[in-house]
Amino acid sequence: SEATRRGGGGVKIERRRVASASIQGNVLEGYAVRFGEPSRPLPDGRSLFIETIDSRAFDRSLSSERSVGLYWNHDISALPLTTTRSGLTLEADSEGIKFSARLADTTQARDVAALLADGSLDGSMSFGFVAQRDEWTDGDRYKERTIREAVLVECSLVDVGAYPNSRAALKNPRRNRALRTLESLTR
Repeated sequence: SEATRRGGGGVKIERRRVASASIQGNVLEGYAVRFGEPSRPLPDGRSLFIETIDSRAFDRSLSSERSVGLYWNHDISALPLTTTRSGLTLEADSEGIKFSARLADTTQARDVAALLADGSLDGSMSFGFVAQRDEWTDGDRYKERTIREAVLVECSLVDVGAYPNSRAALKNPRRNRALRTLESLTR
């Protein structure tokens, strides 16, 4: 689903759910944003639209010194799981914005890692952004929006993503199996 919130100064922050994360130890990796892939239908007032992110949309944002946080379900009122100042790296490639995040040693980060390891979370990712330039066209069934330039505000691990192919996961599947085995022995 999609959410829009007003940030400080009345700035419209848009959030999109995508998919793609994995975790190894305390390192979460995957794609926060996928380029050129259509979203699920998103609400815009009384109608729906399909959104696509241009491969150059976040170039300026990624080259800035602005800190970006990794959160659980866009909860920016909570402590971040990590930030670009302390363990989150973001890099654009031909597929999208790839990330690697060394999770902070916090209760919430440990909980998220455990839920990913046991399969309770599927690794769906999302991102919050402020659109700087976009284009709208009429599609066959829905209006279509292409984000041409935007500021990346945050990335989030979420329960359901708007972009089906953006996911995160624990980096070490052997550790995940070991955790599940250990948990089954202690039940």
